[in-house]
Amino acid sequence: TVFVIDVSQSVDLDHPNALEFLRRDAANVNDFFARKGVDVMTVRQLFDFCVDQSIGDSDEAAESYLSKLQTVVTNRQDMTVTHSEQL
Repeated sequence: TVFVIDVSQSVDLDHPNALEFLRRDAANVNDFFARKGVDVMTVRQLFDFCVDQSIGDSDEAAESYLSKLQTVVTNRQDMTVTHSEQL
């Protein structure tokens, strides 16, 4: 099954609510996949991945980062995360 997520709305990085909009989008994507039974990272982990400038434009760096996160998510024994982890 292929899921296409349309995130056509965008704002400039200097928009006062840009980070809040991104956080909300990350929460919505996580909620969607969690309802489908997919193990998801926390909203905070997804948000941090999106804004981490150390990843740069390298596909290898992104793959490495995501591989490490996937291990964390897969090994998470308690699927209940705290409110602060979720945000």
